[in-house]
Amino acid sequence: MRIILIFLFLSNFAVFGQKLIPQIRREFYSNPKERIENGIKLRDFYLDESPDSIYNIGSFLIREGIKSEQLSWLNFGKLIISSYYNKKGKTEISRENLAACITYYEQKRDYEMLADAQNLMGVAAMFDLHNKEAINWFVKSLKSSDLIEEENQSYMAQINMVEALIRLQEFDSAEKEVNSFLKKVDKQNLNKGKRRAYDMLAKIFFATDRAEEGISFYQKSLDLAYKNGDKLGLSFAVNNIAIAYFELGDLEKTYESFSKSLKLRKEINNPNLICESYFNLGEY
Repeated sequence: MRIILIFLFLSNFAVFGQKLIPQIRREFYSNPKERIENGIKLRDFYLDESPDSIYNIGSFLIREGIKSEQLSWLNFGKLIISSYYNKKGKTEISRENLAACITYYEQKRDYEMLADAQNLMGVAAMFDLHNKEAINWFVKSLKSSDLIEEENQSYMAQINMVEALIRLQEFDSAEKEVNSFLKKVDKQNLNKGKRRAYDMLAKIFFATDRAEEGISFYQKSLDLAYKNGDKLGLSFAVNNIAIAYFELGDLEKTYESFSKSLKLRKEINNPNLICESYFNLGEY
């Protein structure tokens, strides 16, 4: 059964940002003074919704950075577009861009952006199935986030590290890291991060023969998605529930959940996820 690999930013912005996006896009293109701030908001929203939009805003920042000799725009554009290249499997291009970003942000001592770039370098390594290398990058990202004075969300590498540890079947370490991560996102009330943590805990529990507890964590993730009115997140949560029921041999609930996930994905008109749902129904 296929599960699409997704690396989430933790902001809750994407939950309520749909109505604000046109205004933020206008500000992004027309207001150079707040271009990076608005670029961050667009990246957080489009990372799940539209990888092609990630490419467009990243390319624009790179072009404008070169044209105006604005290194901050140039490097942030490379950072943003790396998310697109990772998702498209073009990790060689992503790594090249990120290496330049890491050098720049180290020199600027911009630890928040540095942590972001190191995290994405780890994601690139995971897409290349180099999980131990990925963990090294995630550790570097977390060390950079520790250097940021104010409260921040730059510890997102920790949940990606959990994914790498699960792949390496280091389940005790994965469970320890995800519980640490869950405390952080719970403190900041980041529901998107909590959903990600619940999904990881469910994976760990299924892999360690604790299926009933695993189902309960998938249900928690589903409940949060309902609470937030996040159709995209809801479609993933329902799809995960379907996979869990499939593994438990409950075919009636499997079909019901896969069908519900397909309906949600048709409503948000996401072709890639619609294809995944049909594939899963075909396997069922």
